[in-house]
Amino acid sequence: PASRPVLPSPPPRWMSGPFLHGNILPPGGFGHIIAGMCYPPEVTKSRAKDLLTGTKNRNSYEQAIFEYPMSCERNLYCVFADLNGIHELNETTGHESGDKMLKCVGNAMVAAFGEKDTYRIGGDEFVSFACDIDEKQVLAKVHAVRCMTEERSCHVSLGVAEAKAPNIDMIDLVKHAERQMYGDKRHYYEREGKDRRGRLD
Repeated sequence: PASRPVLPSPPPRWMSGPFLHGNILPPGGFGHIIAGMCYPPEVTKSRAKDLLTGTKNRNSYEQAIFEYPMSCERNLYCVFADLNGIHELNETTGHESGDKMLKCVGNAMVAAFGEKDTYRIGGDEFVSFACDIDEKQVLAKVHAVRCMTEERSCHVSLGVAEAKAPNIDMIDLVKHAERQMYGDKRHYYEREGKDRRGRLD
């Protein structure tokens, strides 16, 4: 007798119906599916973390950033942090000292804003998000980060930006926070220059 044809298994829900024809990606995009297929859960989780500081890494940031507007009812704050003087420190005392500074900032940002919403997005750059809170609350958190880092002789420049729901543009929000951070950094080095000249005199 003729062999029966082998029929393919039905596609998963995200590959059929509106998910396919409406060009709607599955939650988290295809990256989550591929990662889940290629790596066991513990490995996938470790790939989301920055190995040095323990914060979430750039990969996690890029996967999560556009989910924030959907979870905010009133507003969303972005806090952008950048270390001051780490390159000079690496050159004079070695990278171990710089690594300690990075861990210090990462720990302070996590303590203030939570592990879920804190990311190391570059060499010495960190970003945290805070949803549906008042300006007074976010500024208190920023002040806490300054206090925690300065207690360990670690100097960080910080920028804060807010976007109102429902019109939250994540790219503009992060760029605005970054610009504010650079303003804070300029003030820091201006103060440092004056302090150094004062000590030399």
